[in-house]
Amino acid sequence: MCGLYPRSFVTESTSEDALLSRDGSNFSAWYRNIFQERQDLVPGYHGALAEVIDGFSGIRLEKVGQETRAFTVIFEEQPERYELRLDELSDGQRALIALYALVHITAGQGYTLFLDEPDNYVALSEIQPWLMALSDACGETIPQAVVCSHHPELIDYLGGDRGLILRRESSGVVTARKVEATDASRGLRLSELVARGWEQ
Repeated sequence: MCGLYPRSFVTESTSEDALLSRDGSNFSAWYRNIFQERQDLVPGYHGALAEVIDGFSGIRLEKVGQETRAFTVIFEEQPERYELRLDELSDGQRALIALYALVHITAGQGYTLFLDEPDNYVALSEIQPWLMALSDACGETIPQAVVCSHHPELIDYLGGDRGLILRRESSGVVTARKVEATDASRGLRLSELVARGWEQ
């Protein structure tokens, strides 16, 4: 289960963590572990980031102490080349780096992803390509993903044929039911039906 909070991401790591924490705070240590164990997955991950983050060139684990390494992102915008530590990136850039890692670096390892509001911190134009990558990976390199969101783009892209609506009753009990087919006579997207309270 992961509800990413990019501001909590720690730049320097002294260990290699096999599991990512729920808020992603140990992302650097988790990436450090993956980099050591599954280097075959890293080029595809870097390639995906290059398509969504302007100027992205790569990631370096810079040695800053005897056992400590800092997660550093390399940018190239000709003729300039520069590096920024993880804590120098925007929240959105950190979120994208983590979201694409969840799709590309967990590939083929049998993980089911449980993601809470993955659309936080990223723009609409940034979430759509990630959604497509996640959808393509599900059932192939990732067994399944469970995504909890209020974002219209996620509701419309994933909710129509695979969505569940969770509703908290006055008693405090949460009920779940499958999303019903959109009423074509209304001519509205699923997210609009939800927003109007017609699909609940």
